[in-house]
Amino acid sequence: MANPIHFSDYIPLVWSSVDLFRHTIRVTQNNFIVHHLLGAALSKEGNIKEAIDQFNEAIRLKPDYADVYNNRGFAYLLLGEREQGCRDAQESCAPGMCKLYQYVSDEGLCN
Repeated sequence: MANPIHFSDYIPLVWSSVDLFRHTIRVTQNNFIVHHLLGAALSKEGNIKEAIDQFNEAIRLKPDYADVYNNRGFAYLLLGEREQGCRDAQESCAPGMCKLYQYVSDEGLCN
């Protein structure tokens, strides 16, 4: 039996994740999840400052979204902005997402 062909198998051939998320933002409003996903995709490509802008927008739309604080904190740490990175790590830990905070604490990056 041949493997079925799915449309989703061809999306990477047409659009990168960044392009897809940018398009989704253009056609939807107040979509904090897509801003977060775009930030993650930009970060993966090395566009850290632009990623932080997208994380900021996700936080503006949903200030209690712990996962985005975690990712923004990591992005700040990549830029060497330790104070902001540590603050976000602590913020993400408040609702229970403590991976980044645990890491930065274990490494002595945050006091």
